[in-house]
Amino acid sequence: MIGHAGMATANTRLVEVSSLPVPSVSANAAPDTATAPASVVVTLSGLAAPEASPTYAFPPASPPVWQTPPQDAISSLMASRYTAASLSGRFDGVGKSLLERFAADGGDFSQSVRLGGPFAAPGNGAQATTTLSIRTASGKSVVLDMTTEDGSLAVGVHGSAGLDEAERAAVGKLADAFQKALDGAVSTPPRIDLEGLGGFDTAVLSSVNFTVRSAEAGRTPTNLVFHADATTRNLTLTGERGTIDMAVDFHAAAILGNRAQRAEALAGYLRQFDAAAVRGQGDRAFMAMFKSAFGQLTASSDVSPSGLVPMAGAPSAVQASVLTGLPDFHASIVQAASAPNPLKPSEKDGFAYSVSQETRISGNGALDRGISQNLHSQLSASYHSPLSADGALMLTLDPKSQNYVYTHVEDVADSQTDIAYEKGRLARASIARSASQTTERSRYVMAKLVDQATVPHRASETRDLLDLLRPLDEDGSAPTRQKQAYRDQALAAVHATVGLEADPSALLDTRRARDFPS
Repeated sequence: MIGHAGMATANTRLVEVSSLPVPSVSANAAPDTATAPASVVVTLSGLAAPEASPTYAFPPASPPVWQTPPQDAISSLMASRYTAASLSGRFDGVGKSLLERFAADGGDFSQSVRLGGPFAAPGNGAQATTTLSIRTASGKSVVLDMTTEDGSLAVGVHGSAGLDEAERAAVGKLADAFQKALDGAVSTPPRIDLEGLGGFDTAVLSSVNFTVRSAEAGRTPTNLVFHADATTRNLTLTGERGTIDMAVDFHAAAILGNRAQRAEALAGYLRQFDAAAVRGQGDRAFMAMFKSAFGQLTASSDVSPSGLVPMAGAPSAVQASVLTGLPDFHASIVQAASAPNPLKPSEKDGFAYSVSQETRISGNGALDRGISQNLHSQLSASYHSPLSADGALMLTLDPKSQNYVYTHVEDVADSQTDIAYEKGRLARASIARSASQTTERSRYVMAKLVDQATVPHRASETRDLLDLLRPLDEDGSAPTRQKQAYRDQALAAVHATVGLEADPSALLDTRRARDFPS
């Protein structure tokens, strides 16, 4: 009405204008037409009623666009998932259902759905692609692919011709494990849940490959690549926090200890990882992911899977006592570096840690056997910290803010186990361990270096176990309960001290206080 009033002709006659006080009304409040007085009343005459203003209706929602008519259970599930805000919400249950469907009928399947109309891609730019590739022992394959972007989801599964019922059943058993692995990989932050996916039936399946790439607008993509077969497991994870890389080798069945030995060795390694994170000021959450992955990839059942290479002659309890009981591996974690000091961008905060185990077995049998196991770890880290424990770190370009300590650490730890037999008699048994820590600290006050110190700390120890282990190895008498208890206690005490020790002080304490029974 106001627009038409402004265009009134000269014949328009103003009859009445009255001014009233203007009430105070919130900008967000809805007008009360029953009680609110008008601030201005305008009465016009000699003016025809204006034409009705055009009404613009919001376009009706367009139906989703499907690759094929949605007339099956998978399509129904996709219809309830593809518009979810989160990646995990879009994939929720879909991967599991695809594998279960394939296991049931062995038929290929392909489907896609996306929002229709001009508003087809709302969301936060989240997108992901995943592939699961399964190979059977007979050389056939099954490949599952899923891709999602905002407002769309596409899936497909394809298998080689001639897959038998046992092969399809083995594929179907991975449905839950695949969904858990996928849910973890696309979560924010990502989780690693791969133990089930690596625990497939090696008598029917030969390998499993799982990859995920996910990203959101403005964020570093997350990439996960996992491979498992009868003798190896490999994982690479890269993302905002950094990179985790692991390779585990199950070839040598002889070095795998019993469940108790493996649990003890794993606990020892996890303590070392925690200690490294504390010393190098590493990201605790990222280290927790590393620990979880390490536990999952090194896990093994008490029954050796097919494909492992047996050692000639079963390893004795004495031999097992000086080995960790875990499979050989190499694992590393590298955090994304940062530069928190704008005045000195060359001062990086970073954390890099690696750990490995390598075992070599020589000889032709139990009577002439040598076993050597080397453990190694290395830490390199740098970080900024306030001058005092209760101080705050607020680094800016202003020299007055430049009050801090910059620390760089370099640590190395090694453990070498050697055991050898000659003509069936234990001839050598020893463990040598060393630890080296170097700490360099630079202290700045008002941007000026006021103190700098480098502190090295090293320790080593070598234990000759021959006199302890040879009687236990050669005792052929019928074991009494008391004798067996002593033997078990002695071997458990030896195994408890097998492994890395990165703290030189702890290594010195161990050297001073031998805990082997006499």
